[in-house]
Amino acid sequence: MRKLIAISIIGLFPLSAAGADDVGGELLDRIVAVADDGIVLQSELDSRVTTIKQQLTASNTEIPPDDVLQEQVLESLIVKNLQQQLAERAGIVIADAQLNAALEQIARRNNTTLGELPAVLASEGIAYFDFREELRDELALNQLRQREIISRIEISQLEVDQMLEASGQTSDKDYNISHILVALPADADQAAVATALEKAGDLTNRLREGEDFGRLAVAYSNGQQALNGGALGWRKGRELPTLFAEQVVKMERGDISQPMRSSSGFHIIRLNDVRGENPVYEQQTNARHILIMPDELNSDEQAREKLSEIRVQLLEGADFGDLARTVSDDPGSAPRGGELGWNGPNTFVPEFNAAMAALAPGEISEPFRTQFGWHIVQLLERREQDTSDANRRNQAYMAIRARKAEEELQMFVRRLRDEAYVDIRL
Repeated sequence: MRKLIAISIIGLFPLSAAGADDVGGELLDRIVAVADDGIVLQSELDSRVTTIKQQLTASNTEIPPDDVLQEQVLESLIVKNLQQQLAERAGIVIADAQLNAALEQIARRNNTTLGELPAVLASEGIAYFDFREELRDELALNQLRQREIISRIEISQLEVDQMLEASGQTSDKDYNISHILVALPADADQAAVATALEKAGDLTNRLREGEDFGRLAVAYSNGQQALNGGALGWRKGRELPTLFAEQVVKMERGDISQPMRSSSGFHIIRLNDVRGENPVYEQQTNARHILIMPDELNSDEQAREKLSEIRVQLLEGADFGDLARTVSDDPGSAPRGGELGWNGPNTFVPEFNAAMAALAPGEISEPFRTQFGWHIVQLLERREQDTSDANRRNQAYMAIRARKAEEELQMFVRRLRDEAYVDIRL
């Protein structure tokens, strides 16, 4: 249970902290950074450093020196604070019902119930209220990233063709890789590029001389998984970014790549392991959906009622695609009329899978709740399928989308940080 709970809150940062105060001459808390209109408190920093140390110890990753770790963690808290301010300005609000749905999903993944979750967390030394509010913040940031990043991604058929061609050598294998990013701002000049390349080269040399990858990732990487030791875990070859896919086929287990340049900076990867993949048949579904996300204009109940009204319109003959393009809040599927394409059994969250499983082809579900908001889904077809050209194209499309989202997120975070007023007071 400890490992699973820890995984479920990776990337969440404790927010609960005593306000700055002085009792009996003893300073209880202080501001360690100002980020635009927000602040980071010493208690937040100390709590997050403690959590990261526990996670690194549990994963047998060497812990960097305290000053290096503290600097890296403080930077992550500043960036998160800036994103939270942007989410608030955008009016993103996570309703209790949406939060409870996400908590129920976490409880199921850990083989427990929502009612038992507080006790389980307490046994791990985690306060339920803190966990709940941290999750609320993370859901809000996910919605912000959907609006600011995912909705702006465009993918051409040519890009899909090129990925299929480039990943041909890797598509039948799975790769376990770790990653370090030395980031560059979008407007980096030649001097900044040279400095970043020198830093990436130095890290590569240290890694090849035997220094711990996880420790250096925690200390120096600007990647989203830096504080997790840079671990990206298992990825199918066809799902790897093209930059990585072209490199891993030349690598042996344990190899460290040369620094690779992308729009977000210089990347270093280590190939931890590789395994083959045998063809498998799976039950696939072809469906389309409409998502309404509660916000400052639509309460949770209003979102559900809106979908109920839309369902009535559909049953009376309204065009599903037209309505999805007009009202759906899913930036990925709305432009395609809500079409999700063919997907395997583990593509969607459990609530979504359960709703589809109860449908016959052509049926439209009643509104149902997931962590993303309220949905209705129409099941179009079911089939048993091996890996087909159409399926590979869909996987390539999703892989390109994931890669672009990751790159855009790095650039988005870097721009947000570069344009902000930040005063570090350590």
